Amino acid sequence: MVIVTNYELIEKPEKAVFCKEQGAEFFPCCGDKLKVVGSRERKCIEGSGTKIVLIIRRLCCTECKRIHHELPDMLVPYKRHARESIETVVIHDSDLSVNVDEI
Repeated sequence: MVIVTNYELIEKPEKAVFCKEQGAEFFPCCGDKLKVVGSRERKCIEGSGTKIVLIIRRLCCTECKRIHHELPDMLVPYKRHARESIETVVIHDSDLSVNVDEI
């Protein structure tokens, strides 16, 4: 997975949000260029309990042919909840607006 910090969220009428990186696309391990080969849905639960569907781009390295997903830094790999929600729980901040049991 490639975590991106400079991205744009584009809302579409199908109730999905497209995530697109704003910078150059280079594979961090071998340094070669990445080519977009598709996309997939990724569901995320925000701190307020709102569920959103992100469209994540699938990228292929032109040299080693590995497939990577372009994740915005608001997500944590392999987790459903947004990064802010997870950080809030880990540091024991009591400003949570929704209990996990209510979701």
